[in-house]
Amino acid sequence: MPDISSISIPRYKASDPYYYAYDNKPLDAIEQIISLINTQTDLNTQAILESGGSYTLSQRLNISLYDNGDLKQSAINNALHNIGHHTDGTYTVSSSELTAYQSNYPSVANPVPFVRMLQAERDRLETVDDNANHLEIDVEDNNSSTTVTYSTGTITLKPSSTVVWNVGGIYPNQEISAEVTTSLTNSHEHYENTVPLSYSLTPDYKTYLVNGPAFMTGSLKIYINGVRIFPSPNSIYAPSSDPSLPWGLNSYTEDGNTGFTLTNAITQDDIIIVDFTVALS
Repeated sequence: MPDISSISIPRYKASDPYYYAYDNKPLDAIEQIISLINTQTDLNTQAILESGGSYTLSQRLNISLYDNGDLKQSAINNALHNIGHHTDGTYTVSSSELTAYQSNYPSVANPVPFVRMLQAERDRLETVDDNANHLEIDVEDNNSSTTVTYSTGTITLKPSSTVVWNVGGIYPNQEISAEVTTSLTNSHEHYENTVPLSYSLTPDYKTYLVNGPAFMTGSLKIYINGVRIFPSPNSIYAPSSDPSLPWGLNSYTEDGNTGFTLTNAITQDDIIIVDFTVALS
């Protein structure tokens, strides 16, 4: 806009003569100011008309802006605003939006990091169920007779004197296998299908000695008439030598490492067989 204030409008003075050149001074100044304003107005009008392009400027603005000046989403979409044009970065979100994110991801904090994602990555994520990476392993501890649950952290499978681990395969088809080993510290011998001896000269058909060396604790297996029975108090039904008689409950208790005692006595016609394992020193 021209500086029209620099042109002062003359005013008559008492000493001014009465003559048309003096009478027209105010009109000449006003005319000059109007001419400058018109010239600048024409330039502004031309600029506004040219900024409209094929439309008026108001039409162009209405296409992309709301009355309050906010961008219209439709205008952004029409401008082919492709997600592929974005880059990874951080953005400070509102407190309400941050709270919504933290309901699923408590560690998220402002400024929140965002990343682009391939369609192939999204398709893969959609096939993953909730808690798909959640794994719990229950292990029965032989030393304390308790169950230990592992739900976090790393579990290391370590070899023992009798078991070693072999790892093979190629990702993603990796394999872990256990292999039982033998050595001078764990060698043993199996006795199978042996007939136990009566503990006393007069058989009571209840108390027996194994027909062999001292066995390893927990290795004893006892069969009555072909049916295996288990340590007390886990009694099960075993058949009688006489098929007309009903089956009877029975179990046993190990007597040290040399014999055992049945919960209920059998008869001389019943067949009793034992298996056991002997440690080799």
